[in-house]
Amino acid sequence: MSQFFIPYLSFKDCNEAAEYYKEIFDGEITYIMKGKDTPDCPPEDMDKTMHLELKIHDNHIYMADAEEELRQEKLYLLLNYTDLELQMEQYNKMVIEGVVTEEMHDTFWGARFGIVKDKYGISWEFHCPLEKK
Repeated sequence: MSQFFIPYLSFKDCNEAAEYYKEIFDGEITYIMKGKDTPDCPPEDMDKTMHLELKIHDNHIYMADAEEELRQEKLYLLLNYTDLELQMEQYNKMVIEGVVTEEMHDTFWGARFGIVKDKYGISWEFHCPLEKK
């Protein structure tokens, strides 16, 4: 894998979150490790997801189940598109159950950009460079 940064997200139920993101971004869950697959797992954690890998385009996001006090409070994930139509399609899917924190607009740095906080509280930056005129 050539990806340098791999976001690692934690949720009460990361399988539900992974299915949600998989649907929006046409992704693929490539790996799931449950508690029962790990050494010395406490009995109450046997069915928890300890590690999940979601492939979106040529990138990966890692996820795990975690208790409330261990979950991330704030995180931005930048999605760097090359296709404006795909960007808007996926932005609009996330808006359905999310909250727009920055409307999609053309920026001074030459990109179409908008931010949506999804139903899990994760902020996604939708970024697509515009063709130079």
